[in-house]
Amino acid sequence: MTIAYLLIDLPSDHEVEWALSTECDTIRGILTNKGARLRSKVKHVRATKLGALFDCAPRKPYDHVRYVHLACHAGDDGIDLLGGKATWKELAKLLTRYVSPLRAQQRRVLCLSCCHSKAGVQKMQRWLAKHFTAVYYLTEHRVGFDTSMVVWTMFYYRKSLDAPLAKAKERINEFFDNQPIEIRYYDKSAAPAKASPPTRRSGRKLRPRRPS
Repeated sequence: MTIAYLLIDLPSDHEVEWALSTECDTIRGILTNKGARLRSKVKHVRATKLGALFDCAPRKPYDHVRYVHLACHAGDDGIDLLGGKATWKELAKLLTRYVSPLRAQQRRVLCLSCCHSKAGVQKMQRWLAKHFTAVYYLTEHRVGFDTSMVVWTMFYYRKSLDAPLAKAKERINEFFDNQPIEIRYYDKSAAPAKASPPTRRSGRKLRPRRPS
């Protein structure tokens, strides 16, 4: 089976105790309901300990994954699990067990959904730069469950496998006042080209043509 979407779900204690639908549950539902073509391309992994996440890793890294969505709880120095903590470095190295290095012209996106996700994106770049083209992350240090759920629901509702990265970000940020989502490009060549500054035109005015 070719996996296009890999959803990694690291729930907190209240999500487990109250039997709540997690962020990845909702994303899986959105993608699955888009049709049979995507239904067979979604892989959902759930773990409460780093060891369990390690055990769930495939024997051979997935090669064709286009989106990895990681939903977890985190601080500036790493992520929090029910069974302990992990540094960003430990998490990054574990993610490389799930997805293979990128081939030439291949694109893959990581969606990091947690508090302090900007710090995670920066601190994991050293290990993930060869595995991901870009990372979507939440801009605020502290992110509520309601905000993250709405942001990512909109993202996967709007986003197709081949749509440009920046378009989804722009549409979501138009809905909110605080611009909650941003992109960091690990591969600079994948970033949209900046518009060139307008050329300065001569101040000479053109005279209207006389009718012949």
